[in-house]
Amino acid sequence: MLDLKLIRENPEFVQKKLNQRNGSYDIQSIVQLDQQQRDLEKTRSSL
Repeated sequence: MLDLKLIRENPEFVQKKLNQRNGSYDIQSIVQLDQQQRDLEKTRSSL
């Protein structure tokens, strides 16, 4: 399992390593979903 913080901070590195494993992974969608979740948490905190 990959650490979300690692994906968030180094998406290019993670994508490169996953591609070397002959996988077809969309890291960008994970980063986008993580950002959406973080934005929602901020909104919820401000309510």
